[in-house]
Amino acid sequence: PTGIALYTDLSLCNHCGSPNAVVVFDQWQAQLTAIKEIQPGEEITIDYISTAMTRSERIKCLTSHYFINNTQAEQAEQDGPDPSRGDVETCKKL
Repeated sequence: PTGIALYTDLSLCNHCGSPNAVVVFDQWQAQLTAIKEIQPGEEITIDYISTAMTRSERIKCLTSHYFINNTQAEQAEQDGPDPSRGDVETCKKL
Protein backbone atom coordinates (compact mmCIF):
# COMPACT_ATOMS: atom_id res chain seq x y z
CA PRO A 1 0.00 0.00 0.00
CA THR A 2 1.01 3.57 -0.64
CA GLY A 3 0.74 6.19 2.05
CA ILE A 4 1.42 9.85 2.40
CA ALA A 5 3.05 11.50 5.38
CA LEU A 6 5.14 14.57 6.06
CA TYR A 7 8.56 14.18 7.65
CA THR A 8 9.95 17.70 7.76
CA ASP A 9 13.57 16.72 8.49
CA LEU A 10 13.62 14.02 5.80
CA SER A 11 12.10 16.40 3.26
CA LEU A 12 15.46 18.23 3.28
CA CYS A 13 17.13 15.23 1.59
CA ASN A 14 17.46 15.49 -2.19
CA HIS A 15 17.12 12.68 -4.72
CA CYS A 16 20.16 10.93 -6.16
CA GLY A 17 20.31 7.85 -8.36
CA SER A 18 23.31 6.74 -6.30
CA PRO A 19 22.35 7.95 -2.80
CA ASN A 20 24.47 7.94 0.35
CA ALA A 21 21.53 7.20 2.67
CA VAL A 22 18.22 5.34 2.79
CA VAL A 23 14.99 5.89 4.66
CA VAL A 24 13.64 2.88 6.54
CA PHE A 25 10.04 3.01 7.73
CA ASP A 26 8.68 1.18 10.78
CA GLN A 27 4.96 1.92 10.81
CA TRP A 28 4.87 5.71 11.30
CA GLN A 29 8.52 6.15 12.26
CA ALA A 30 11.13 6.93 9.64
CA GLN A 31 14.84 6.36 10.17
CA LEU A 32 17.55 7.84 7.96
CA THR A 33 20.53 5.48 7.66
CA ALA A 34 23.84 6.10 5.89
CA ILE A 35 24.79 3.46 3.31
CA LYS A 36 28.05 5.16 2.35
CA GLU A 37 30.53 7.21 4.31
CA ILE A 38 29.30 10.81 4.46
CA GLN A 39 31.88 13.53 4.91
CA PRO A 40 31.20 16.63 7.07
CA GLY A 41 29.43 19.19 4.89
CA GLU A 42 28.46 16.60 2.24
CA GLU A 43 24.83 16.63 1.11
CA ILE A 44 22.75 13.70 2.37
CA THR A 45 20.85 12.15 -0.53
CA ILE A 46 18.19 9.45 -0.81
CA ASP A 47 16.51 7.64 -3.70
CA TYR A 48 12.92 8.86 -4.13
CA ILE A 49 11.82 6.02 -6.39
CA SER A 50 12.07 2.27 -6.97
CA THR A 51 15.35 0.80 -8.17
CA ALA A 52 13.33 -1.86 -10.01
CA MET A 53 12.35 0.64 -12.72
CA THR A 54 14.39 1.16 -15.84
CA ARG A 55 16.38 4.39 -16.05
CA SER A 56 13.85 5.89 -18.50
CA GLU A 57 10.95 4.94 -16.20
CA ARG A 58 12.76 6.52 -13.24
CA ILE A 59 13.37 9.75 -15.18
CA LYS A 60 9.70 9.86 -16.24
CA CYS A 61 8.59 9.33 -12.63
CA LEU A 62 10.90 12.08 -11.35
CA THR A 63 9.62 14.58 -13.91
CA SER A 64 5.93 13.73 -13.49
CA HIS A 65 5.67 13.13 -9.73
CA TYR A 66 8.45 15.19 -8.18
CA PHE A 67 8.44 18.24 -10.48
CA ILE A 68 12.10 17.76 -11.39
CA ASN A 69 12.87 18.94 -14.92
CA ASN A 70 14.11 16.41 -17.47
CA THR A 71 17.73 17.64 -17.47
CA GLN A 72 17.94 17.46 -13.66
CA ALA A 73 16.35 14.00 -13.65
CA GLU A 74 18.82 12.70 -16.24
CA GLN A 75 21.73 14.11 -14.23
CA ALA A 76 20.40 12.59 -10.99
CA GLU A 77 20.01 9.20 -12.64
CA GLN A 78 23.40 9.23 -14.37
CA ASP A 79 24.92 6.86 -11.80
CA GLY A 80 21.66 5.27 -10.71
CA PRO A 81 20.75 1.59 -11.00
CA ASP A 82 19.41 0.24 -14.27
CA PRO A 83 17.73 -3.20 -14.35
CA SER A 84 18.77 -3.63 -17.98
CA ARG A 85 22.39 -3.83 -16.76
CA GLY A 86 21.59 -6.26 -13.95
CA ASP A 87 22.02 -3.56 -11.30
CA VAL A 88 18.80 -4.52 -9.51
CA GLU A 89 20.03 -8.04 -8.84
CA THR A 90 23.24 -6.59 -7.42
CA CYS A 91 21.24 -4.29 -5.15
CA LYS A 92 19.03 -7.14 -3.90
CA LYS A 93 22.09 -9.16 -2.85
CA LEU A 94 23.38 -6.42 -0.55
